[in-house]
Amino acid sequence: MKKKTLGIILIVFPWVVLPLAIAGYAITRFILAMDETSVALTVIVGKITSNMLGLAGLAAILGFFIGIPVGLYLVFKNENAVEPKA
Repeated sequence: MKKKTLGIILIVFPWVVLPLAIAGYAITRFILAMDETSVALTVIVGKITSNMLGLAGLAAILGFFIGIPVGLYLVFKNENAVEPKA
């Protein structure tokens, strides 16, 4: 994979994942709150899903602070520059 492609992925990742994680987390919590049957398996799957979406949101927030600067560096890095000889 080219470095510019990786840089673009690092820049776009937080902007895509964070809204999806927040929406999924909200929907999952709403379904768990409205579930009147309280089937044990549904509650377990809902809690696991909720935790995974929370971790995805955390990864997206870290992506804002780490991924975007690294992505910008990789995109705008001049690969054709000649290194000075010491």
